[in-house]
Amino acid sequence: YDRLASCYSLHSYIRQLRYSYSRGTDSLDYESESAVVLFLCGLMATEFNSKGKDNVDCVIVLGAQVKESGPSVALGYRLEKAAEYLEENPDTLCIVSGGQGSNEPISEAQCMYEYLMSKGIDKSRIIKEDKSTSTTENIIFSKKLIGEDVKTIGIVSNNYHMYRATKLAKAHLAGEVYAIAASSSKYYLPNNMLR
Repeated sequence: YDRLASCYSLHSYIRQLRYSYSRGTDSLDYESESAVVLFLCGLMATEFNSKGKDNVDCVIVLGAQVKESGPSVALGYRLEKAAEYLEENPDTLCIVSGGQGSNEPISEAQCMYEYLMSKGIDKSRIIKEDKSTSTTENIIFSKKLIGEDVKTIGIVSNNYHMYRATKLAKAHLAGEVYAIAASSSKYYLPNNMLR
């Protein structure tokens, strides 16, 4: 919990730096800002290649944007990783978590459900959580769908998002939480890590 609070404090600090800079009241030097950014990137990198644990009771696949043509690139990577994991671990249940944004044709959960079924994952293994609008809500709303007998949980998201997502999950979920990192587009990686 202390690490989570520290991460939020650093995130707030970065936001304050951005705000100060945009108002022309920046009082910190470039080296200080760079040190904070490098520290945060180092934290994020600790979960970049996490493969989780075999045979967790349940995985939660965190949503990302759905386009008219289907999953966004980020969501596509998450779904590929989820399908691979679920194929290799046939007793693991899956919660697909994500609501429908104003610019999305269907909910993220519905898109993920359809994708996983198209990859041969039995619908009886997939539970839809289609109300969430943020990572925190993904975790909190999915928690309501997890049975009391679930002791191990995998979180599936992109590598740049894993550190934050896993820390949030550990703060809100009972049981052991494992990161299952999906790839990401190298083109968008710098932006995704710093936003």
